[in-house]
Amino acid sequence: MPEPQKVHGIKTGVFTALQAALVDKPDLSTFVERLQAVGIEPAFNVASSGNVAGVSFCIKNNEKNIYFKGSQLGKNLAGTLLKRR
Repeated sequence: MPEPQKVHGIKTGVFTALQAALVDKPDLSTFVERLQAVGIEPAFNVASSGNVAGVSFCIKNNEKNIYFKGSQLGKNLAGTLLKRR
């Protein structure tokens, strides 16, 4: 597992990429494409009702996947994404 300082740096990078991907309020597919273009894979948690219950983001670091819940990156950010679904 990466050191805490390295994870914090990666988390900051993911947050910055998310903010950049949300510029100009894109639709969901454009948002996902923007993230994938910089190596971030979003995973939406869809409830049986069809509502999005959460979102996580995965980034590969030295052949290991590091996951962040949307709420770990900022509650406001996670809420923004869920409202756009």
